[in-house]
This record gives sequence, C-alpha cells and structure tokens, in this order.
Amino acid sequence: MPHFLCADLSADVLASERAALLSERATLSARLAEAEAAAAASREEAAALRRLQLELQSRHPEVTRAVEAAVRHEQALQDERNRKVRRGMCLGSFHKQYVGIACCCS
Repeated sequence: MPHFLCADLSADVLASERAALLSERATLSARLAEAEAAAAASREEAAALRRLQLELQSRHPEVTRAVEAAVRHEQALQDERNRKVRRGMCLGSFHKQYVGIACCCS
C-alpha cells in the first residue's frame, strides 16, 4: 500500500476516533449536568425537610417524642430480626448436634 494511502487511512481513523470521543464527551457532559441538577434538587429538598422537621418539633414536641419512640421500637425489632437471622446462618444446632462444638451465637 502506498505511503499516502496509509496516511489518508490513518487520518480517517483518527478523525473517526476523534468524532466518537467528542460524542462520548458530549453524552457524559449531559449526564453530569443531569446528576448535578438532581443533587442540587436533593440538597434543596433535604434542607426543606430539615426546616419542616424543626418547625414540627417546636410546634408539636409530643409528636416528635412519639415518632422518636416509634423509631427506637422499630430499630429494636429490626435488631432482633437481624440477630435471629445471624443465629440461623451460623448453623449452631448443627455444630452442637453433629460436630460437638459450641455455636458462635450460643
């Protein structure tokens, strides 16, 4: 293949790769702008929710106490469920019955 044809082919390949990279850059820039907008909206929403929470706490402290108690209760229930799952996963009864060793959770 003559040298000038290789140069033209290389230039075409480079131009094609450059176009693909520019297109990918534009796509990524658009996705970044969308993500930044979503993050800004989330920050605004979080700030609004914090303001609302403070307002509710000041206007209705009894509701705040009730919600906190409900959250603590639900967390305790979840902790108990997690403990039972972890206990079941270690095969403690199998260890005791067939291997003769104590379970890690007992």
